[in-house]
Amino acid sequence: MDIVFLPDNGDNPYQKILKDRLAPLAAKVVPGPGTAFLPVVGSLIKYRPDIVHLHWTNPYLLGRNLPVSLIKSLFFIFQLACCRIWGVKIVWTIHNIYNHEKYQYRLEMFFNRITARLADALITHSAAHKRNVRDLYGLKDDSKIFVINQGNYVSLYENLVSREEARARLGVGKDGKVFLFFGNIRRYKGVFELVEAFKRTEGADVRLLIAGRPYDEEIKGDLEDVVKGDARIKIFLQFVPDREVQVYMNACDAVVLPYLEITTSAVLLLALSFGKPVIAPSLGYIKEILDPEGGIIYDSGDQEGLLLSLRKALRSDLTAMGRHNLAGAAKYTWDDAARKTYAVYSSLLK
Repeated sequence: MDIVFLPDNGDNPYQKILKDRLAPLAAKVVPGPGTAFLPVVGSLIKYRPDIVHLHWTNPYLLGRNLPVSLIKSLFFIFQLACCRIWGVKIVWTIHNIYNHEKYQYRLEMFFNRITARLADALITHSAAHKRNVRDLYGLKDDSKIFVINQGNYVSLYENLVSREEARARLGVGKDGKVFLFFGNIRRYKGVFELVEAFKRTEGADVRLLIAGRPYDEEIKGDLEDVVKGDARIKIFLQFVPDREVQVYMNACDAVVLPYLEITTSAVLLLALSFGKPVIAPSLGYIKEILDPEGGIIYDSGDQEGLLLSLRKALRSDLTAMGRHNLAGAAKYTWDDAARKTYAVYSSLLK
């Protein structure tokens, strides 16, 4: 069984881990070109795959302006039609229903709806996301939508640095509670709302770490401005290499995911994998993965919910919550994700 992943995002651990776990199942996965002209047709000619597995469509749909995006989108749909004509099956893992910045939202949604109809199978990471895909893409039913959870990251990242060493490396005192916001920094993740809530949190020895690569220079500058005046907040605005993930995770007492919207979150599973409690809003995906024993879940519609959750965390047994999460992470495995993905592939080739 030959599969092409499109586009191939070398920085994304999801694709790499899934590809590795599919290999023992006799599923050979090759990376397709990211932004080359006619990448789907080029992959069909070069690899003669049984399945084209799409992961993100916006690189193939969106351009620097609306006319360019329209041309790109039409070419993309033409390539998917070629797959159908040549008998190559199309699988689409819908990580996001639309791009997070909602750039050219109407055009992207129009062509994503067409893509969803042309695909032979759709994969989501939660039941809530499955319902949203069906409704927002206008599908008659959800019979071709499969829910496959991501796996955990236990043992996939080094975890050798102690709490004391991690805090020393980050310049954080050994005492006091430390909250962590981790991952790529984009506005929909609620990082600015987190900063404002944290500033109203009492405690001279409480700390907030913000670690990750900003989406653009505007966000970087805005974040640098908003943290001024509170020395308890430390920012590390750059890409975090795999070997350094343990430093941030082991330095903190709890991970905060103040997302304004969400379809899936690798950081949530990463936090569970490091045995960390999580503070997050009551949004669909989060509620399916996180339970009250392992986190503090607040009403996403409550403007004071994040602040009250931070204060509650200071009074909570975060160590016990973290142990609960580490045990719970074990039920999310990449081998299971690979087996279920392979089952989807096999069902299409019967």
